[in-house]
Amino acid sequence: MRKFGLFLCLSLLFAFTGCSDSDDVEEQGGTVLAKPSVAVTTTTSSSFKVAWDAVPNAESYKYRLSQENETGDELVVQPENSTSATALAFGDLDPKTKYILRVKAVAAAGSGLTDSEYSKIFATTLAEEAAELTFEKIAATNPTYESVDVEIVPSAENLYYWQVVENSLIEGKSDREIVAALKENISELSSGTVKKTVHGLKADTEYTVVAFGYDLDAGKSTSAVARLETAFTTPADDRMTIAITVGEVADNNVHVTFEPSVADGRYFADVVAAADIAGKSEYEIVVLLQNKYGAEMTDIVRNGKFETDVAVEENKNYVAVAFGYNVAASEFLTQFFRAEIKNGGDEPGMSEAWVNMACVYGTISGQPGIGAELYPNDKTVKVKAGGFTLTGPATSLEEIGMTEASLRERIMKEGIDVTPSQGSYQVSAPTEYGQVWLFGTIGIDEQGNAGEANWFIVKAQASASTEPEILGMSDKNDETGGDEPIETDAWSDITAVSWEMQDAGLAIFFDCEPNKTATAVTVGAWTLDMDKFPAPPTSLEEIGIRSESELRSMTLEDGIALDMEKKYVGLKTNAGEVWLFSTVAADAEGKNGAVNWVIAQVPASPSGEYGACTILGQSENNNAGGIELVGSTYEDYLGAWTLVSYGSAIVGEKGYQFTETPLQFNVRIEKDVEGQSYKVYGWNADTEFANANPFIMNYDPKETEGIGGWLNIPLAQVVKTEGNIDWTLCPRFLSGETYYYYTNTDMDKAFIGAREKEGAVVIQGGQYEFTGGIGVVQILSMNFMGIDKDNPKGEAQTRPLETKHALAPYVLVKGDLSASNARNRMQISRKAADIARVQATINTFASLSTAAAIGAPRHVAKPTNIRQINGRSTGMLGLGTTSESMMTVYYRSDR
Repeated sequence: MRKFGLFLCLSLLFAFTGCSDSDDVEEQGGTVLAKPSVAVTTTTSSSFKVAWDAVPNAESYKYRLSQENETGDELVVQPENSTSATALAFGDLDPKTKYILRVKAVAAAGSGLTDSEYSKIFATTLAEEAAELTFEKIAATNPTYESVDVEIVPSAENLYYWQVVENSLIEGKSDREIVAALKENISELSSGTVKKTVHGLKADTEYTVVAFGYDLDAGKSTSAVARLETAFTTPADDRMTIAITVGEVADNNVHVTFEPSVADGRYFADVVAAADIAGKSEYEIVVLLQNKYGAEMTDIVRNGKFETDVAVEENKNYVAVAFGYNVAASEFLTQFFRAEIKNGGDEPGMSEAWVNMACVYGTISGQPGIGAELYPNDKTVKVKAGGFTLTGPATSLEEIGMTEASLRERIMKEGIDVTPSQGSYQVSAPTEYGQVWLFGTIGIDEQGNAGEANWFIVKAQASASTEPEILGMSDKNDETGGDEPIETDAWSDITAVSWEMQDAGLAIFFDCEPNKTATAVTVGAWTLDMDKFPAPPTSLEEIGIRSESELRSMTLEDGIALDMEKKYVGLKTNAGEVWLFSTVAADAEGKNGAVNWVIAQVPASPSGEYGACTILGQSENNNAGGIELVGSTYEDYLGAWTLVSYGSAIVGEKGYQFTETPLQFNVRIEKDVEGQSYKVYGWNADTEFANANPFIMNYDPKETEGIGGWLNIPLAQVVKTEGNIDWTLCPRFLSGETYYYYTNTDMDKAFIGAREKEGAVVIQGGQYEFTGGIGVVQILSMNFMGIDKDNPKGEAQTRPLETKHALAPYVLVKGDLSASNARNRMQISRKAADIARVQATINTFASLSTAAAIGAPRHVAKPTNIRQINGRSTGMLGLGTTSESMMTVYYRSDR
């Protein structure tokens, strides 16, 4: 029997490691060697390492290393060299510096083959690390069956993390493995000496104490792991025990005896329906009993031995429970004891709740990661999940000495509760290359009943350029073999959605613009059942489609062919109707590209013969407005501009109202620090104040996505002080029913922008993520708030003329380019996708003026997409069928 140990599945989202120019590994013409697929494996402040899979028929490899300076020019660090290895290490490098490595495969002389093209990869060294943190003292004293006193004395005031852990979980593990196992529990760090009593330990269990320096922003350790010199063992639990004896059920009656080990011991005891407590924790069961009998639970207080006859219903199972409990302190005085009473009912918790699973993989802070994306059915309101590492490959539970029943029991006892992140349920964990895992899930319904266990066994990816291998899975798992790979850049933009009044009634049209690679396009169109939505949806997640990959499959399965001459689709519609449109383009070889999509709404009262539909949401990569960003010099942004906004927020004593009526300002951009920053005048409804008190906008010459000369607006900024009042330019966003403002934040890129080829400047609000119920938000606007320096948490002042806020995104134009035309041509009512997609990692707000409403801020990593290798979601919320929507095809009338 193979051993296996539980490794808690931590709720992470994977980020990819990608090579900018090294993804294409096809041989060209049969005579050119494939380019090496190079990946960065390790990075420090002064070095990095790379590796690649051997290229067939390659005799050796040539490489050269260069450095990118502040202006984007390349400086040679190491001239071209040769190697027969498939891994390289570079040392003695500058910290926090971007390096460029090029590697190509070299063909053997006389082989008739040609050297490959160079693969190109970027590697940025880390910032210089602080001096190594050590610990002068780590001590654990006075252990009880559930607690221990801990004292930790670090050598410096550096931030560090510490924890009391079961020794068996880390024994024999490396520092990196220990940090990987603990890092997702880290929400706060210590500094200086710690003296604390730690509770919640298990009796008669060996523990140790570990401590290590940790950078919460970077998500990595900054020192070696120190641990207690000698592990300690908690003593046996000497508290009172309670024996429960259950007699035979006869005539729907059963005799139950509760007998404490202390003759006159006081405790609580009762008999409850098994279904009522299925899946509940011990504290949840106490709360259930307090709701039934009152907070003091006086009706079920027992002293000494207690016997009773209990009436039970036929075909219904029960559980006798007993426990010592301090009601005032809300803590257990004994263990929680239980005994089952079988009376012909189904096993408790066996419901129709079910969770399908698909394997996901990627990297976590540069380390390989493996996990599962979860797809609960409509009976499931809660998911429990467990992840187990195995010592070797297996194709079934039987091979590792388990059954689905025993897996279910273990997950219910030891698994974690999984909540959705960004609309997606995931469990995942750092792993070693090639490590074998068992992932299991259980769905729990709204009555608390648990369904059957689902599972799969997977061997993690062997390298950064390979995929995991599914070794076995439950027969009931809805595994489809994976999505069709995207092997072409064939693409079709959706450039406009409009309505038209025709003799046969109202029609909706969406226009497509395939790229040069596309020779055919499959289009999908679905109406949305708005009775199932509280508001018109703006994303696939709100509709119930979990990913673009899923929409791509739907489009290819259910869509119709686009007329490549007309390049539009016309369909019958109704006033106010909301549509989801999608496109998947194919190349001359029939390979399908990525999916594109738009959610659009027909006006509730169309007036005239034709007009534009409202775009509610669309793919980040859709270039509906034809925006093409270009590089810009510092001087390109200087001068007088006309700013036009997407819309406006009307703010008054009774609250706020959002409108799509744009605001327009005359803005002046002047030099602040040459080549680095600007002073911006006039950007506010209070024109006089804005012209007298400019804010600072920064210029970034470095290239991102091939575009240099980005703008960013850092917030908050104090622009003027009057007595005790700091007039501060603050960011604002909408969450729920609240239009929040922040007065003391430190965001490098509250807004980010760039110039497009026609000369206009597009500026988009940044995106940030909060804990405490807020989640991801988009910065919508900014305005001046007066903050009292003597009472910074008091009510902020507003300027009387500032009753309208310009809502992002914004377009700045000058010269002959009309502001209104620029806004329409670039469809600014949508997100400026080319800017949003290269936005920096989400920052964390330093402190919150409305902290009570949001909860304490913490460092949160920006979610990124994951790759899916098997499985897809089933069923969509509120989607009409494609066939019904597309039975009547309309054509445009002559205009």
